[in-house]
Amino acid sequence: MTTYKKYILTILTFLCSLTLFAESKLAVFNDPDGFIYVRSRQCRDFKVFNTLYKDDFFYFQFVNNSDWAKVTAWKGRQIEGFVYKNRIQEVEKLDNAKQKQLITKVLNRQKVLADSFQNAWKSKDNIAYRITVKELEFYNTPNTTQYLSFCRNAFVRQMTQRLYSC
Repeated sequence: MTTYKKYILTILTFLCSLTLFAESKLAVFNDPDGFIYVRSRQCRDFKVFNTLYKDDFFYFQFVNNSDWAKVTAWKGRQIEGFVYKNRIQEVEKLDNAKQKQLITKVLNRQKVLADSFQNAWKSKDNIAYRITVKELEFYNTPNTTQYLSFCRNAFVRQMTQRLYSC
């Protein structure tokens, strides 16, 4: 394959991936129980095949004329299913304090994982190293574009507010 064809194929793949996630929005859930069930179909009668917990991020799309939303999450592997739509809290619509709290939680969790990884590597502790790698695989989503975009937008909003408040 020529370089020109590879270049066009790469651009088309990129554009298709943008289209795929264009309608999906980053969210957390809002449920007093601290967890929500992910079901295989849009009904309470269908099988629960996974669970999302308090600090799990996911992407969602509302299903037309339905009380359900399709969700995609990463829990060591990609999971897709349906949750009741009144349990969804879009991250972009959270107030600044809650957005800052979410960003801080994620960054702190990543720092702890990075420190654990580094300590296991330095001490040559094979078991701790394997455990940390598994945790990294569990918490790191392969598609972080929307989350990073959210962080950037939240930072820009806060800086803009500070500039105008002076």
